[in-house]
Amino acid sequence: MSQHTLLSVISMTTRKDGSALVNKNGKPFSLVKIQVDHNGNSIYATGFDNVPLTYAKDWKVGDQVDIDIVENGSWQGMPQYNFKKAGTGKSSPLTQVFEKLKVLEERILILESRSGVISPVGTSPVVKAGELNF
Repeated sequence: MSQHTLLSVISMTTRKDGSALVNKNGKPFSLVKIQVDHNGNSIYATGFDNVPLTYAKDWKVGDQVDIDIVENGSWQGMPQYNFKKAGTGKSSPLTQVFEKLKVLEERILILESRSGVISPVGTSPVVKAGELNF
């Protein structure tokens, strides 16, 4: 989650033929396309909002927005990006476990620094990706 400056923003509620954008349950939605500066690169990202627009309704060029940007594959060799409002959506169970482990490691380091006990190098309680076998 981080702040990004909008370089362009377009929202759509209809297809080129004029028909409404609807999900598989028939509920209408808005497609929001933005251009932002992301890690020093100007990228385009796609996201979704309600009809009428809720969080993106007042967005304009130059605004600072709090969004999460995720790479979503590639097309013709170029990376594609999606965005969502920061803090929305659920992370995967494995991601949740890693987030909790990170918090626990930070708490352990605080306790160790207060007590003067330092864990030997390489014995960090954080588990690396791929080391968990479920």
